Amino acid sequence: MPAKEEEASPPKLVRDVWKQVYLVGTEIEQIDGVYAFGWDFSHLDRDLSARLDGHRADAGSDTDSASRPVYLFGGTEPQLVRIHGEDTVVPIPVVVVVQSRVPPPALVGLKSVQRVREEIVPMRSVKMDFFPIDDLVMVSSDPSPPHQKRQRRAPRLYALQCEQRRVSLRNLSEERRRRWDYVLPYMFRPDLQELAEGEPMVNGDAADDTSVQVLVEWPSRPSQPLVMEYDWEMDDMEEVIAERLRDEQLEHSDADRQAIRGAIRDAVRARKAQLRAEREERRQRLAALTPEQRESLRTMQLIKYYPCNAVPDIQACKTRYINRYYGKATEVR
Repeated sequence: MPAKEEEASPPKLVRDVWKQVYLVGTEIEQIDGVYAFGWDFSHLDRDLSARLDGHRADAGSDTDSASRPVYLFGGTEPQLVRIHGEDTVVPIPVVVVVQSRVPPPALVGLKSVQRVREEIVPMRSVKMDFFPIDDLVMVSSDPSPPHQKRQRRAPRLYALQCEQRRVSLRNLSEERRRRWDYVLPYMFRPDLQELAEGEPMVNGDAADDTSVQVLVEWPSRPSQPLVMEYDWEMDDMEEVIAERLRDEQLEHSDADRQAIRGAIRDAVRARKAQLRAEREERRQRLAALTPEQRESLRTMQLIKYYPCNAVPDIQACKTRYINRYYGKATEVR
C-alpha cells in the first residue's frame, strides 16, 4: 500500500498587519484618528500571507529569502486629498517592509528644527523595538485541534511598536513629548558604489551642500544681526556683501565690510571641517562593516505600502522616499 502523501500545511492568513505597526514620527494627537480611519492594506496582508506560505513568485534569486523574517515599520505622510468634495489635509499611513539578510538596527534618529545636531539612540530609549507579531496577525485555516498542529516556528514577522502609553505621553512636558514626534527609524545605508569601493561618495548630498548661513553682529542694531546665505562654490563674496548691505540700507565702513568677510570665512571653514569629519566618520563605518553586513545592504529590499482605498484617491501622493536614513524604497505598492 503506497505511503500516504503528507498533506500540505494550511495557509496562514495574515490580517490587518498595519494596525500592529507603530506609525513613527506621527504627532501623538493624530495617531488614534489615523488608526480609526478605514484604511485598506489588504494588499499588504496578501503579500505577507503569500510570503509566509513560500508562494511569492518574485522572491528573486535569493532562494532562502522567503524563510527569513521580515521587519515592518510605519509612518504618516500629510497630504492634501479630496474627500466628500472637499480638499482636506490627511495624514496618510504608510508601511515599509524590510527584507534583508541582517535585521535592521534597533536604533532611531532624533532630529527636529530646534535641534542643532541629530542624535542616534537605541530604540529602547524611547520605548520602541521590533516585536514579533505572528501570533497577533496570523490566523490558521487548519481546523485541527492545537495538539495535532505543526510545531510552532520561530517568528517571521516583526513590527516596530512603541510601549510608551499615549496617555502618559500627554502628561509629559511639551519638550519631552515632542521627542516622540521627531523619531525616525535609523539605517546606515551606503550607496552601492560606496559598498564596492569602501570610500564615501564625493558627489553625495553632503558634498553638494556648499552653502552656509552667516550671522554678523551689527553695532547700530545689536538685537538684529546681519544674516546672509553664502555659497562658496557659486557666489562672489564681494557681490554678496554689497547686495546684502544695499538691501538692508545699512551705513558701513571698510572695517564693517572686513568684519563681514571674516564672518563668512569663519562660517565656510567651520562647514568644511564638519564635512571632512562626516566623510571620515562614514569611511570608518564602511570599513567596520562585516562581509555579511555588506551583502545584506547590497541585496536589501525595501517595499513601501500605501493604502489601496479608492477614496481618497492617493495615487498622485505616492513616493519612493522613506526617510533620510533609509533613503528610497526599492518598490512602492
